[in-house]
Amino acid sequence: MSATTILLIEDDARIAGELRRVLESEGWKILVAESGEAGLAQSREKRCDLVITDFRLPGASGMEVLKRLQTAQPRLPVILMTAHGSEEIAVLALRAGATNYVPKKALARELLTTLDSVLAMGVVDRRRQRLLASLESRRSSYLLENDGELIAPLIAMLQEDL
Repeated sequence: MSATTILLIEDDARIAGELRRVLESEGWKILVAESGEAGLAQSREKRCDLVITDFRLPGASGMEVLKRLQTAQPRLPVILMTAHGSEEIAVLALRAGATNYVPKKALARELLTTLDSVLAMGVVDRRRQRLLASLESRRSSYLLENDGELIAPLIAMLQEDL
């Protein structure tokens, strides 16, 4: 099996170099892009398993990268990082589809744990997708007994299965 490939989008060469060394020491293959547009181009040209993007980037911002990746590759996990973090930015990132958010001041303490967690979820998701692809038929029936509160969760569950 090939090594996990992580696309790191970071415009500060010093930070990108440090992160690359740490991540490669964990056995991951690291691709580096110094702008949002360069990162989007690499994500189209090369297979990657996860993206880590800075919030503030020249050209397309980290949020723009996140939104465009969500459209082009909705199953690709994206972790947003920023030195200018706040709860507001974290909430915006998660609502926009980020898998996780790590403030740069906590990178040394939280990044590897976050990556392990996100990559483990990806393995489970890929296995689930393989299993669903082999599904030939399935039948379900639900008796909601006129309980309107169950309609929205049922629709969400059925959409997730599709």
